Amino acid sequence: WLITRRRELLLPDCRNVPVPSLFYYYLGGMLQVDSTWASGTQLMDARTNTWSREILEALEIPPELLPEIVAPGKVVGRLHAPIAAGTGLSGAHFLAFGGHDTASAFAAAPLANMARALIISSGTWSLVGRLVPEPVTTPAAMALNLSNEGGIGNVRLLKNCMGGWLAQELRRGWREADGRELDWPEMYALAAAAPPFRALINPDDPAFYNPPQMENALRDYCRRTQQPVPADRGAMLRMVYESLALQYSRLQEELAGVCGEPARVVHIVGGGARNSLLNQFTAEACGLPVLAGPVEATAIGNLMVQALGLGVIGSLAEAMPLIQRACAIQTYQPQRAAAWRAAQARFRKLLA
Repeated sequence: WLITRRRELLLPDCRNVPVPSLFYYYLGGMLQVDSTWASGTQLMDARTNTWSREILEALEIPPELLPEIVAPGKVVGRLHAPIAAGTGLSGAHFLAFGGHDTASAFAAAPLANMARALIISSGTWSLVGRLVPEPVTTPAAMALNLSNEGGIGNVRLLKNCMGGWLAQELRRGWREADGRELDWPEMYALAAAAPPFRALINPDDPAFYNPPQMENALRDYCRRTQQPVPADRGAMLRMVYESLALQYSRLQEELAGVCGEPARVVHIVGGGARNSLLNQFTAEACGLPVLAGPVEATAIGNLMVQALGLGVIGSLAEAMPLIQRACAIQTYQPQRAAAWRAAQARFRKLLA
């Protein structure tokens, strides 16, 4: 906005430096940004990993305002001498890492076969995607609103969708009503005990983005779509988790169509990997085994990129056994195929 509307406020020689790159600048004086973060600006050409001249010219953004784009794992400099002396880190290198948290999380998924894995970075929101060697810029990918975002030596073909936000907001509302907060295992148990497939929702309906009261928004949605209104909290939660799993299944099919081959396994990384019930529902809805973990995937992926840049490991593939040994990876197998196929048909009709 400043660049296009109030450029006179910008000082000479100023730069647009994102938050991850501020650490490079303050500690080492480097003005650089890694390609995973730069790709999220929609100003980077995913084919060349450089700023797109065409887009910058169209938006009237001077290229000199943007820092150099570097690959994750590249050594970009050293600590300022006074900081190095004061911290005892003389000679320490700075490495570009996966500045976008999802890129680092994807790097921590313990993949056996990158080309045939669906990865879900699961938190408040879910990032569902496949790792591909080159950007996918087909009309089909554009029609599905898929994004090509920078990875660690690859491209993350992604779709953003709803994640734990619905349950988090239900939990907040119930805390305000009860004066106590349900813990997550208690909520999973309530959902597991409820009858299956009574009602379904489109988790990405705009009515759920920021309603005053999530429980009322979900009830209103059921009335609007002429479905049974959940009778209790367990039924409400089960409806949410079943619908999220069905959304993941739908996105799995869309990504398979664009990539030309289906996934054979689902990896769930991030905080949502703790949700054993949703993990099981996802395995059943997708008809694929789910490997859940690591929970701290962003931090672990960051470390693996640093290890790669320093030559401790030769490739991220070498890190996969390390992650599997160090982290608790839980496996969930698909069950109840017929019941989930019937639910998928209802879900598609609901979204049509």
